[in-house]
Amino acid sequence: MEAYVALGRVYKFLTSAEVDPSAIIVEDRRRSSSQPDASDKYALLVTDASYSWYKNTAPVISNINLALKKDCLLSVIGRVGSGKSSLVAALCGDLERVSGEVRIQGSVAFVPQQGTCQ
Repeated sequence: MEAYVALGRVYKFLTSAEVDPSAIIVEDRRRSSSQPDASDKYALLVTDASYSWYKNTAPVISNINLALKKDCLLSVIGRVGSGKSSLVAALCGDLERVSGEVRIQGSVAFVPQQGTCQ
């Protein structure tokens, strides 16, 4: 029975839709621009972003504006059900973007609240 459940999970994962590669704009740190942009001082810049869990559904996060300077450490804390996981999933590109944009310079690391291997 456990093998059947595991096989079902693997099948669901392998047949799921791909993440939209345009959900996050990743910029090269070594941009060859002679004129620095105001966004160059930020590692992560979120502008008027709204996200939903599935296409054509109501947004679960709306009008997010966030600017994190380079070499910044961010902790997301809050009550159960307040949207912490949804916010992090949106920043990682795992939610459907309804509006706005997310710009990342360089790379971003994510440490989950619980390891996947148990």
